[in-house]
Amino acid sequence: MPDDEIVIFPEAEIIPSFAIVFMRMMFAHAAFEEEVRRLQSAITNNPKFDKRWDTSERPQRMATLIENHSGSVQDQEASEVSRVLTDAIDPCRQRNLLTHGRWWRFDPKTLTIKIRGERKGEPESANFTEAKILSIASKLRALATDLYMVRREIEHRRGDHDI
Repeated sequence: MPDDEIVIFPEAEIIPSFAIVFMRMMFAHAAFEEEVRRLQSAITNNPKFDKRWDTSERPQRMATLIENHSGSVQDQEASEVSRVLTDAIDPCRQRNLLTHGRWWRFDPKTLTIKIRGERKGEPESANFTEAKILSIASKLRALATDLYMVRREIEHRRGDHDI
């Protein structure tokens, strides 16, 4: 594509649909993070327990938390938590790149925004379409639902579920 058709540092008005899908992704991520916090509280049986762990460290840290609170989580639940938190690493990293990276180049022919990584460990750049951002949101929502299901089992078994 000729450079004169690429929009550098696009104004929001020329890419409004990206803003909408971006917000969907942000709310999906917020829901996922809330389920992580609620699961921590269920495991520890402490409503104020809230540890913020780096996404890539979460599976191991949560496994340690489960181990330290043995009896609150069954083996299959612990395995499911590990799977979910491991599966969440990539969509959370992509969300972080979209959130903290620089939205700098828009290709109107392919409807693709190029993001420059601004933080240590991020790729130098990555391309995102609306469909890719919606896919991230969908993955995060599904993973949040999976954590919700595990948490509800823990709470139900303990007897602190809603009657």
